[in-house]
Amino acid sequence: MYSLFVLKRKDAKVNHYPNQVSRNVKMLMPPEYASKHDSYLAEYIKTGQKKIIGVGRDLVAQHKSGALVPIHLSVSEKRDGDKYIFTGIIQKKE
Repeated sequence: MYSLFVLKRKDAKVNHYPNQVSRNVKMLMPPEYASKHDSYLAEYIKTGQKKIIGVGRDLVAQHKSGALVPIHLSVSEKRDGDKYIFTGIIQKKE
């Protein structure tokens, strides 16, 4: 499972989540994406084929209330030996 993400307080206001550590990032996704998230990462680690890393994409995040919020997501990656570290930056779209 891929489970580390941190939100700064001002950024958390986008989805009204408090600071979160060691929670799977899929909690910010609508169910149709959340259910596939871990398999997307596993496939990337297996094949090395990038689909969003380094590209950025307009998506929707799921607000704590269940409402969908338009966002732009940028993801970067760092490798440390056999460990992968992914960093996602979410910007709320107006």
